[in-house]
Parts: sequence; structure tokens; C-alpha cells
Amino acid sequence: MKVGRLTVGEKINRNGVNFHKCICECGTEKEIRKTDLTRSGVRQIRSCGCLSKDNTRERFTKHGLSSTRFYRVWANILKRIDDPKSTSYKNYGGRGIKVCPEWRKFENFKNDMYESYLKHVDQHGEKETSIERINFDGDYHKNNCKWATRIQQNNNQRRHKKFKATNIQTGESFVHTSKSIFSREHGITRQHISKVLNGERSHTGGFKFEYLE
Repeated sequence: MKVGRLTVGEKINRNGVNFHKCICECGTEKEIRKTDLTRSGVRQIRSCGCLSKDNTRERFTKHGLSSTRFYRVWANILKRIDDPKSTSYKNYGGRGIKVCPEWRKFENFKNDMYESYLKHVDQHGEKETSIERINFDGDYHKNNCKWATRIQQNNNQRRHKKFKATNIQTGESFVHTSKSIFSREHGITRQHISKVLNGERSHTGGFKFEYLE
């Protein structure tokens, strides 16, 4: 199992407390409590400690973009993923959306997205250039993100806003607005719901799903 930069290995019980032997991407081996690995949000341990050091170093890196809108886009992604105090957290980190480990370093985000950002700005202007996930339920990473205007984003969000869930046994149907909430309420994997909605599966967890126009 992978948690952030950690590869989680053998479980160890010490005085009734469960630990796991973990190997960090930097090569450090460390025993970490299971509860620290399974926490949500900013309290989850995702490295041996090197991630925090790298983030601190990143804040002082002279990349010349710290005062730009592009940099704020990156910083806001991390905020809505990691910070429960953010007003956007419930729709992102709070419903299981993540950012890929590579993009936690600004330089990697810049390498992947800066050139396309400049092209979009040249065509539509800075105020009309926002980052968007192609798969509304997917994470932030290079293959699932693009730049979009506000109108494009609003149209895409509407396509994902409502869907109908039908109980296969009872035939009962009802409209829902959040795949994440539905998955938690009914114990169904959110990704499986998306696959049914996209036609990749016929049903899951005893339900059929379809988008509403």
C-alpha cells in the first residue's frame, strides 16, 4: 500500500498499538502508527518527515513566480485538498479528492502545466483561465487537468451535478447530487458509480445510475 511518499509494509503490534514498517521515497525506513497513516487531511503522515522539509524549502525557492496568479492556482489546489478550514475543503479533500505526490512540489506543477497555462491566457486572458479536472471525481494530476474558461467550467459542473440512482431489487429511484455522499451512505465505491454512469459497468452495489439532462 502507498501513502504519499511511504510504502507501507509489515504490521507490528507494540503494547497494543499497531505500527507499520514504512519505507519513504527518500530511502528512510521508519515505523509509523497505523492511525497516523489512515488519518484524513493535514494530520495524515505521508513521509518520513522529508515532505515537510521539502515544502518549507519550496516556499523559499527563488522560482520567480511566487507573486503570480499561476502560483496562486497551485497554492489553492493544496489548500482545498489539505486544509479543513478552507471553505472549499468539503468539495475536494473532504470528499476524497487528492493531488498527486509530484504536484506537491511547485516546480513539477510548473513543468507540467505552465506552457499550456500561458497559451490559454494568451487566448482567453488570465481571469478566464482556471484549472479544471477532466474527470470531476478524479484527482489533481497531469492527465486529469486542463485549463478552462468560467463558462466551460460551469457547463462541465452541470453535467456532473445530478444523477438518478435506481435500486435494482425494489425499482425505487431517486435523484442525488453527490457521488461521494451516496457512496458513503450506501457503502459503494465512488469510482464504481462513475463507471456505471460512464457506461463501463451495468450496475454496482445493487444500483443502476444514469445522469439527468
